[in-house]
Amino acid sequence: GESADQHARELAALRDAHGRHDSRLQDIQESHASHSSLDERLEYLEKTTGESADQYARELAALREAHSRHDLSFKEIQEQSSHHSSLAERVGYLETATGESADQHFRELAELRDAHGRHESRFQEIQEQSAHHSSLAERVEYLETAMGE
Repeated sequence: GESADQHARELAALRDAHGRHDSRLQDIQESHASHSSLDERLEYLEKTTGESADQYARELAALREAHSRHDLSFKEIQEQSSHHSSLAERVGYLETATGESADQHFRELAELRDAHGRHESRFQEIQEQSAHHSSLAERVEYLETAMGE
C-alpha cells in the first residue's frame, strides 16, 4: 500500500521534473542554435583583429616613410642653412659696412669743405692782388703812350 503510493508519487514527481528539465534543455539547445558556434566566433575575432593589425601595420609603415622624408628634408634644410650667415651676422655686417661708409663720406665731406675754404680764401687773395695791378689793356696803353711821346 502506502509505500506503493509513495513510490508512485515520487515517480510522478520525477517524471514532472524530467519533463521540465527536458523542456529547459530544448530551450537552451534552440538558443544555442541561433548563436554562432565558438569556432565561428573565434574565426570572426581572428579575422577582424588580423585585418586591424594589417591596417595598423600599413599605416605605421606609411608614417615611418613620411617621417623619413621629413627627416631628410630637415637635414637638407639644416645643411643649406649652415652655408648661410645668420640674420644677426648679416645685420651686423650691414651695420658695419654702412657705418664705415658713412664715416668715410663724412671725412670726405669735411675734407672737401676744408679744400673749398682754402680755395675761396686763395681766390679772395688773388682778387685783392689783381685790384692793385692794372689790367693788360691798361698796361699796353700806358706803354704805347710812353713810347709815343
